[in-house]
Amino acid sequence: RVTLMTIIGGLLIGALLGQDDSSDEAYRPLAVLSEVLSRIQTDYVEEPSFPDVTEGALHGLVESLDPYSSYLSPAEYREYQKGPRGEASIGAVLYKRAGMAGTGIVAVVPGGPAAEAGLAPGDTVEAIDGKSTQEMSYYEVLSSLEGPPGSTVTLTMVRQISADPRQYELKREIIQFPGIESRILESGIGYLKVQALPQGEAQ
Repeated sequence: RVTLMTIIGGLLIGALLGQDDSSDEAYRPLAVLSEVLSRIQTDYVEEPSFPDVTEGALHGLVESLDPYSSYLSPAEYREYQKGPRGEASIGAVLYKRAGMAGTGIVAVVPGGPAAEAGLAPGDTVEAIDGKSTQEMSYYEVLSSLEGPPGSTVTLTMVRQISADPRQYELKREIIQFPGIESRILESGIGYLKVQALPQGEAQ
């Protein structure tokens, strides 16, 4: 495996050094991707699952754009088209980046289950009902937090105030997002404060 990673690293460095202004920057890395897949097929110590490898590459490609983009497999997209799993959630706004060890909390809705449990921005959701969020797409994370009102979900959290993971059992609720605070600071200057924006219909 060390040898394979060395080869892949060499291919990536070679591609970067070989770039010039006349190359099509958007599509040039595809040649590297094709070569890496070929090396995995011939040099990896075990027989790889190419559907899994390809899907992992697609997840990384899309999720590297920003914390809120996510690749959906055909099966996931069919589930997405069905709509939310439930009308209740935990009242937390989340983000996720490719390779991130967990899913981070950006904000919690005042009075919601996450806020009542003491969760706060900067905390990390490591697992949902025992499944690591590192293995989940952003869409899967959000969908896992949705459900019928009164149903429960167990989160494994790493808090900013403690490095030791701790489990929290939260009861899903229909989230009422607070109104937008607004006022005029001075002539021609307005102030708007949005506590949190819904992520999907259930949040």
